[in-house]
Amino acid sequence: LERVELTGQALELAEENLRTVTAQFAQGESVNTDVLTAQTRHAAARADDVKARIDILIALAGLKLSLGEDPAIGPEAFI
Repeated sequence: LERVELTGQALELAEENLRTVTAQFAQGESVNTDVLTAQTRHAAARADDVKARIDILIALAGLKLSLGEDPAIGPEAFI
């Protein structure tokens, strides 16, 4: 769960950076490559966050399976 917290924080920072760079670009204070770099970093942070969440779900399913339980995960796990 700590990994999800860290990737969530990284995603928040990437979102804030993207907003800042986009605003700077709109004011003529940065170039389009700065925006593209921020977009790329944001997409990577989002992918890392999703991967961390998926890894938790996989681990939970594996635990349930090892306990002889149905490894299915209900929709509440995705909230």
